[in-house]
Amino acid sequence: MPVNKTIIMRRIITLIFAFVLVMGMSFCKHDVSFQALKDNSGKKLAVIFPGAGYNKDRPLLYYSREILEKEGYEIINIEWEDYVKTRYDQASEVLDNIDFEEYDDIVFVCKSIGTEVSSTYYVDYI
Repeated sequence: MPVNKTIIMRRIITLIFAFVLVMGMSFCKHDVSFQALKDNSGKKLAVIFPGAGYNKDRPLLYYSREILEKEGYEIINIEWEDYVKTRYDQASEVLDNIDFEEYDDIVFVCKSIGTEVSSTYYVDYI
């Protein structure tokens, strides 16, 4: 099954909306349902691209990851560890081994420089 780029972009937009909604609703203590993330029962993948000084354990990425894990997504965390290699090369080392064709739904969650890396990788490989 080929990867549908339109679905991926819709999922990115949905996830951003869901995160904004969660952050707003967390102050109100309401139960929030994410029907947009529940319409796909196939194999799901989420890739977390952090910012330069903002790792996966900070609130934006942490809570996004929590939502996706609850919705059954396999999570891959990209981490910037090597300052000799470019961030793009570091992400490629992790992602080049993934067969994106086997997933029915793919979500990229990005912060700061991770957004640039993910969008370049998306254009080049997916």
